[in-house]
Amino acid sequence: MKFAVIAVVVFMQIYELVLAYLNYRNRNAPLADNVRDVFDAETYKKQQAYETEKLKLKAISGMCKTAVFVALLAGNVYSGLYYFIGGYTASEFLRVYFMFSVAWLITWPLDILFNALATFKTEAKYGFNKTTPATFIGDMVKSIIINKVIINLGLLTLFMVLHNAFGNMVFVLFFFVMVLVLALLFLLMPLIARLFSKMTPLEDGSLKDRAIALCEKMGYTKVKIRVTDDSKHSTKAGAGFAGLGRTKTVMLSSNLLEAYSEDEILAIIAHEVGHAKHRHVPIKFGMKFVLFAFVLVMAYFVVNSAVSLSFGFTGLNVAFGMFITMTLFGPISILYGIPDNMVERMCEYQADACEVKYVGREPAISAIKRLYAQNYGNLTPHPIVVKLTHTHPPLSWRVAAMENMV
Repeated sequence: MKFAVIAVVVFMQIYELVLAYLNYRNRNAPLADNVRDVFDAETYKKQQAYETEKLKLKAISGMCKTAVFVALLAGNVYSGLYYFIGGYTASEFLRVYFMFSVAWLITWPLDILFNALATFKTEAKYGFNKTTPATFIGDMVKSIIINKVIINLGLLTLFMVLHNAFGNMVFVLFFFVMVLVLALLFLLMPLIARLFSKMTPLEDGSLKDRAIALCEKMGYTKVKIRVTDDSKHSTKAGAGFAGLGRTKTVMLSSNLLEAYSEDEILAIIAHEVGHAKHRHVPIKFGMKFVLFAFVLVMAYFVVNSAVSLSFGFTGLNVAFGMFITMTLFGPISILYGIPDNMVERMCEYQADACEVKYVGREPAISAIKRLYAQNYGNLTPHPIVVKLTHTHPPLSWRVAAMENMV
């Protein structure tokens, strides 16, 4: 069993390298006519160099992290940590926390190194980075608290508590827990965003008046429009939305307001509200429900198998079994990702159609092209990579679709 788990880890890294290679090989593919105006010749060379550097750094990072993870698994480090701390405490919870925390601390320096290289070397080299060392450290600490402590350890603790109380019924109960957590994360997205960037209401004026009128025209009278101060992190721009029911929050990057026309910003708002209008959140939730159910069925068999024994445990270890489940789920997630990403891309087309319908074709196309230009978006992703991993269609596909809309 140990060999099978390690083989899956290595396979997933090879898979990522193959995807990176396909994109790298496709970097010189001819540009579609409808996106030739996104970059001038000199800027396009810089964009390709930027894309290449990102691919190389991601490949090196992935190989280093995989090597360390394989060493931890092959050396039975997790069980070693579990039994080492067992000499000082009989608490199952403390032993599990110690096991995962120390193992994570071993790999943590690599995360810091490659994140710092991406931020202060690659992003800075191409003029995107605005993050100071103090902001970098602050964001890193916040991310650890939210992702590692509150979400990961919180869910693990809850799973262990429910398993102690209900045994294998936990795999049914935890499905509803994951559904609730997913809904809460979506609802709390604006609050989480505030932890990393200052968020303020859109200032009174022509843009706000037109944005409110646009949302009302689209059927939403309770939309909050907030501006995130992304300028302290990057020169890149973007947008997003959160909220369930009729109350929505549209989040606009401050970098958008500094460089885009009102019509272009309205097109971006129409796109975000379009996701709500077409009920994309329930659709995506439905896809995630299928994923949760499959993961928990798989977890039932993995946790109750002898997999823990293969890694040095003297008996079944529920927490480690769940950890291995997520590791083994990698290849299955590739297959799941094909229809899931296809649905995501269909949602983007529908949101694009809202831009054209409510704001107009010209500002909709202009806005998306400017976003790609400002963010150095990849204009030539490999078609296989798109089908396997992309939640958004390539720019040329989206522009073509908008050009053909009546």
